Amino acid sequence: MLASLLALALWAAPSSHGCPDTSVRLGHAAAPTQLRAHLDPTSSSALGTVLELRRLVGERPEDVAVTLEWTHLGVRLDPRADRVRIWVAAMAGAGHMMGALRVVRRDGVDRVYVRLGTAHGRARLAKELGIDGGALDQLANRRCHDAQMEKTRRDVAARMADRGTAVFRLPVFFVDDLTFEDSGLLDRVRPVLARRRSRARTTAERPRPSPPPAKASSPRLLHPNVRTAPLGGPGLRHVFVLLVRGEDDPALSTLLPPVLAHRRSHPAEVSVYVVARGLGLEHGLRQRMCKAEAAGLMPAYLRYLSRDPSVRFSDPATDPLLAAIDSTELDPPCDLDPDEDEEALPDGGWLDGVPVTRGDLEGLGKSLERLEAARRPLAPLLSPAVDEL
Repeated sequence: MLASLLALALWAAPSSHGCPDTSVRLGHAAAPTQLRAHLDPTSSSALGTVLELRRLVGERPEDVAVTLEWTHLGVRLDPRADRVRIWVAAMAGAGHMMGALRVVRRDGVDRVYVRLGTAHGRARLAKELGIDGGALDQLANRRCHDAQMEKTRRDVAARMADRGTAVFRLPVFFVDDLTFEDSGLLDRVRPVLARRRSRARTTAERPRPSPPPAKASSPRLLHPNVRTAPLGGPGLRHVFVLLVRGEDDPALSTLLPPVLAHRRSHPAEVSVYVVARGLGLEHGLRQRMCKAEAAGLMPAYLRYLSRDPSVRFSDPATDPLLAAIDSTELDPPCDLDPDEDEEALPDGGWLDGVPVTRGDLEGLGKSLERLEAARRPLAPLLSPAVDEL
């Protein structure tokens, strides 16, 4: 335990020079796979990339750790972006990374620059972020982080040059001696880490073959902390959670139909959560779900989503349904910002915290029976005796 605490203390130690270290660590310092992510904090995709990295570490907490480092591409033509970049780095070093990235994502570089340039703007920004105004003033005027970001830029450029790439885009990732660009969705990071894990298993001593273990239940998905209200209410015996990325996500038409069909014949058994995740087209799904709930149209909207996208609009009831949802006025409006708890959840369908496929859901009644039996394997033996007196 002492060794673990010391490792974590060193993991969070500040820089030895005068300027505090602005890099952010996700995961355990002793994780076998160390991933370094280099991001431009003024990029519109920075927040989404950080959320994906947090989810990656959440999926493999004992296997992967990530170090986030802030940098730029070296073209210093916009002093406004430079100041906002330095401010975000300073905020990250002070423990306010997510709040600063959300502000940049929402307001854009120009508006954040203007807000940082006036005492009134900084005071309102501090109140919005829930931090002391004097602390934000100090962070907004700190300049020493520029040297850190320049050093990081040179390191990234040198490693990219070693692999024959003079022109590149951020984010750039390091895993041991491997250097590569990627999108904010980690399209390359995940396969790279999967191959490393596969090679590690191949080289390690293989244990004696044993029966595959039962699927473990995830408490986060058994009792999901999400904004979407469940179809059927939160008090039913079973919970189905489906995490998707937009109305055209194939998981909707694959996993949702058998669950809705079971609910029609057993309406008081399964609560259904559909959660829209991400930053792009998912805004439309998130907003429509919010409005459908307010208008009492959530059951009809979920039936619409469960149909194949290619045939949805052939139904004459589609246009009136979507028009009724889209015309619903809400005050305050729906919250479209990505939620940290929701973004940390893995994709796919989950039944009582266990990942499921279409095959598992086709016989949903039997699956629910097995789940209940697994929770109470000794119930028939421990039932109370009948008192004959």
